[in-house]
Amino acid sequence: MEPLPVSKPSILLACNFPERLTRLLGERYVVHGPMGRSASDAVPAGGHEARALLTMGTMKTDRALLDALPKLGLVAYFGTG
Repeated sequence: MEPLPVSKPSILLACNFPERLTRLLGERYVVHGPMGRSASDAVPAGGHEARALLTMGTMKTDRALLDALPKLGLVAYFGTG
């Protein structure tokens, strides 16, 4: 008996990340975005299914954006400091 195919979880990029990182993420996840801006009305098609939001510390991530992502389980911030 063959194992059932496992679908990749969806993630949402709030901004542009290096091409190599985006490509590597695409090997394990369905990548949506990057968003044009960090706002609830800027979530791209399919982005509402995201289990994780990848953003940068310099970008605003407000309650409205989080509420627009009902399946969200992780917000990952890239930055230094």
